Amino acid sequence: MKKIAIFGGGIAGLTTAWELTNQKDWEKKYDITIYQQGWRCGGKASTGINEQGRIEEIGIHMFQGWYHNAFRLVKEVYSYIEENKINEDGAFKSWKDAFKANPVTSLVEPRKDEKWLDWPFVLPENNLEPGSLEDKDISVSIQEFIALGLETLLGSPYQKNKAGKVAFKNRMLNKLFFKQHISKSDAWWMKSIISIFESLSNDITSNPDNKSVKRIIATSERVIKLLKSNVIANALDKSNALRRIRELLILVLVSLKGVFSDVYEETEFNWSNINHYDFSEWLSKHGADDQIINSSIVRFLYKGTFSNMLNGERGKVAADIAINMMLMIPSYKGSFVWNLVGGTGGSFIAPLFVALRHKGIKFKFFHQLNQVNYSDGKEIESIKLDRQVDLQENIKEYNPIVKQKGVFQWRTTPDLNQINPIQAKQIEEGKVNLESHWSEWKNVDSLQLSKGVDFDIAVLATSIKPLKYLCKDIVESKQEWKDMVENVEASATANVQFWLKKDDQELGMDLGEWGMKEKSYANTVIYDDPLYSWTTMTFVSPYEKWQKGNEAKQISYWCGTWPNHLTDFDKSKTSYPADQITLLKKVAKEYMNKNMGWIWPNAVKDNQFDYALLCDSQEEETLEEKFNNQFFLTNIDPSMHYVIARPGSNKYRLKADETGYDNLYFSGDWINFGLNVGYMEGTVIAGKQAAKCISNAISVSKDTVEK
Repeated sequence: MKKIAIFGGGIAGLTTAWELTNQKDWEKKYDITIYQQGWRCGGKASTGINEQGRIEEIGIHMFQGWYHNAFRLVKEVYSYIEENKINEDGAFKSWKDAFKANPVTSLVEPRKDEKWLDWPFVLPENNLEPGSLEDKDISVSIQEFIALGLETLLGSPYQKNKAGKVAFKNRMLNKLFFKQHISKSDAWWMKSIISIFESLSNDITSNPDNKSVKRIIATSERVIKLLKSNVIANALDKSNALRRIRELLILVLVSLKGVFSDVYEETEFNWSNINHYDFSEWLSKHGADDQIINSSIVRFLYKGTFSNMLNGERGKVAADIAINMMLMIPSYKGSFVWNLVGGTGGSFIAPLFVALRHKGIKFKFFHQLNQVNYSDGKEIESIKLDRQVDLQENIKEYNPIVKQKGVFQWRTTPDLNQINPIQAKQIEEGKVNLESHWSEWKNVDSLQLSKGVDFDIAVLATSIKPLKYLCKDIVESKQEWKDMVENVEASATANVQFWLKKDDQELGMDLGEWGMKEKSYANTVIYDDPLYSWTTMTFVSPYEKWQKGNEAKQISYWCGTWPNHLTDFDKSKTSYPADQITLLKKVAKEYMNKNMGWIWPNAVKDNQFDYALLCDSQEEETLEEKFNNQFFLTNIDPSMHYVIARPGSNKYRLKADETGYDNLYFSGDWINFGLNVGYMEGTVIAGKQAAKCISNAISVSKDTVEK
């Protein structure tokens, strides 16, 4: 039996453990322990309920319908919980109770008068069930992307049907997809669009020949030139709807031209050819002007991956990553977006933990990785850990889970009743954060794990930034490690959560204008830094604790890239986290005062946001106290930085088994797992790859011994 030590209980570490335990008779093969700093799992998807029973998140998290591996994992977890009767009285009987479809994603465009203009994308729901993965030729994905891009031009079925435009676009869509006869009354440009894209679709086959490729490039160039002409631009840009059609068509055609010019090689697509380009730079190379590069869709790819800025400067995202992210969209199942009804913890991370613990995985909370010691041999020989606290004498294993409203949840702070009373008092009085890089807490013990005694195999399931100091000597001694640490970037983020007494309609929000129906939830990228992403999270309210008559009717999360963060991670700057929260509160207040009247007209009083609308457990509080008791978080800790896809960084990423040691593996969205950018699906894929590498290596080792 092999002892496997996993360092880090984020999605990657948990997935690695889950995949290993999916193997037949795994208990006879593996003895698995997960070591986790602090009191909860989740990593960059950490969640908790505070003392009042509110759900507080690290940031905005959701699943997309093309997260095939993540959904498969979720479905397996809920099936295991049901089969083993772990949560019979729970609120979520299956994954379908814990995840809610949301077809609307809104982009927001700035206007010259500094107002905003919303652009709802309603991607139609389908009857496919998420979690099923099918092999698909990249050419098919390109064809599907073209079709879906045209479909989004319909606008929302809930928007007002002004001048019959929605009906007109529906006729256009029918002709595109069902090849109906085009009547003389239809516009000439509609027939032209249909003809062009039918021609392109015919040329984009599984293995286009040279003639087809030349036609794709030539057709794209010709139409791009036409759409950029002054006559067409001036005619279409008078209408926002027609302008968007023009922008989207140019973006699709520029991307097609670029892919078949730079990426396609005879019978395959070599995406590494464009990894060194920034997406905007690559678009410009193939004919996109500033209007396209600054369009909402292009900016969405930067903002959505937290690549819009880095260290206070304009950010970049690798061209191949941006294109492949777009190509994944048409493969969504059920709905484009799925909301986690119980929060990220309640719907995903906590059930996964509960199932793993039931399977027999051991968890060591309050165990902080200190150093993976360098070895000049083929295997890591020792690893240093620090135990942060002692548990109560009568408690052998820390229990991190509480059950609220029938949902497994984490806490936002450790359960001090399970910790040594003296240490618990010190933590409480000193307001010690055991998860913080800048914590002044003195750990109670140092542990040296040895190969062959405490572990046979080790998995580094941390994030990329901490490797610089957790594997200091290895990074200095191995060039490939140093290259990865220096070239795979990650960015700090910020999250703000508000709870309000009135719902969207009472606040004056025009749901139809936003492409939303009643009781649906906004999922919006606004672009006003730094809190540019806004999501309505009111669906979590039933699983929070509120006094009757004082329930939150509207819950909103805002997040974005946080530009103000240290790059040296100097631990002596202990006031830094608190200073950043103070700054975030200032930024959030300015943001609310400036912008909320546009979203909620009835939320403005005396030309600023009406803070009396905020909910909190103490109704007698002042408005300033109400504001301060909302939730504010800057994810400045190196382990919390969001991994981004900088141009040229793919070549520096190492795969799960490319550590240079036979008994050490990587797991996380910072490794070379395929679509190399930070997102939950990618993290799950990385965890699966790590588990596969481990099981393959053990099988090879066993075969060698038997021979």
